[in-house]
Amino acid sequence: MKSGISSDSNLIAEIERYSWGILLLLLALSLLFLSPRVTVGVLTGGLICILNFRWLKFFIQRVLFCGDANRAKTMARVNYIIRYLAVGVIIYGVFKAGLVNIPATFVGLSVVFLAISAVGIRRAFTETARRRI
Repeated sequence: MKSGISSDSNLIAEIERYSWGILLLLLALSLLFLSPRVTVGVLTGGLICILNFRWLKFFIQRVLFCGDANRAKTMARVNYIIRYLAVGVIIYGVFKAGLVNIPATFVGLSVVFLAISAVGIRRAFTETARRRI
């Protein structure tokens, strides 16, 4: 049986791979069937979402290995505020500039959610199949 930390890092890496794959699939579909603003919206939302997920992963690793609990709490609060302000400012700026299709951007922002769902479903079916053997 795998240890929790090893399994968790594999899970995070798998979610990241699925996120990039879903983003590429959505981009290909939007390039084939929709306008350039939609494609840019999907790309922008997807990049924001995936980079935010990576930033969260990096931050959580730093907090978990921080020796001082009070410092970790402070880091968590500050990073939370900075991360959401940064994402909010970027999204607002892109919307205000009129460079993207807003619904397409929201679709792009959902790639990590879709990846988490896909990985969860795949792992559930794999575990179910493994238990039948």
